[in-house]
Amino acid sequence: MNDNGAKPLMFEATCDTTERLSSTTERLILHDIQQVNEYFIQIPDATGVSRLSGVKKIIIALRILQYGVPADIVDEYIRIGETAAIATLNFFTKMIVAIYKGIHLRSPNEVDVTRLLQEREQRGFPGMLEFRLYPLAL
Repeated sequence: MNDNGAKPLMFEATCDTTERLSSTTERLILHDIQQVNEYFIQIPDATGVSRLSGVKKIIIALRILQYGVPADIVDEYIRIGETAAIATLNFFTKMIVAIYKGIHLRSPNEVDVTRLLQEREQRGFPGMLEFRLYPLAL
């Protein structure tokens, strides 16, 4: 909720509160990331004031990824600067790749492809395994 009485941001109404992760998966991700990177552990700064919690940092990254919102929108929602939101997103994505690369971010094998093709037929999702190359805008 905004302190200044302004209307809530469009995606704010659908988000959980800022101090709560909505699923067990999100909590497991936070735990795994905290084991590898101190950036997601809440520590006091030089003046003794606590910095953003790991929960808020995870929520920042997930909201940017989930809703496709720019970092300056998140700074109004969680009270974090745009630069810090971008840094949080960068740390988060790098940690996800580093931690889960061997488990979840691998190329599909033959069994996976067969299962995905069956799901595609059942759900009517024709572009599921198609890859397209788009020219880069210069």
